[in-house]
Amino acid sequence: MIKLENISYKDILKNISLEIEQGDYVAVVGKNGSGKSTLAKIIKGLIPVEGYKPSESIGLLFQNPENQMISSFVDEEIAFALENLQVPREEMEAKIDQALELVQIKELKTRATYNLSGGQKQKVAIAALIATELDVLILDESTSMIDPYSAGQILDLLDKLNKKGKTIIHITHNANEAKRAKRTIEIKGGELNEH
Repeated sequence: MIKLENISYKDILKNISLEIEQGDYVAVVGKNGSGKSTLAKIIKGLIPVEGYKPSESIGLLFQNPENQMISSFVDEEIAFALENLQVPREEMEAKIDQALELVQIKELKTRATYNLSGGQKQKVAIAALIATELDVLILDESTSMIDPYSAGQILDLLDKLNKKGKTIIHITHNANEAKRAKRTIEIKGGELNEH
């Protein structure tokens, strides 16, 4: 599904190889500045590297959801990616409702995005990713800026999505969050070590 072979990037990642199968749940851990976010951007294709072609079915959720929000209202935010995919209006409405229900934020559908808490914004960002039905979801430290209760809800949602066959790559510095994954990969000194 995702295969990196002997990939290096600047002085951050050194000759790394990584395989992630469809339906896997991988936690990527490491100190600040170790290259976790760089790895996420390479997998998504935001940092092009020789010898790797990213799938178009990869979604990336950043630490701060405000960096990704572009619409004034929740339903418009979720609709944005679907409009780019030219999903018909009726189907789009159904996908928006399904995503909101799955993330358990139906009551936020018509709310203004600027009125939302950090946890709510993160859930909206996840709902927007889910609505596009991407196969792979990468979360880059996306629970670190929200309260423990909201973080727990997002982690439970990741478990549920993984059980439904989604591939989850969760970049985190939190050891307890990493334990929920099937595999843990540590980046240390630019190299990958699997635990």
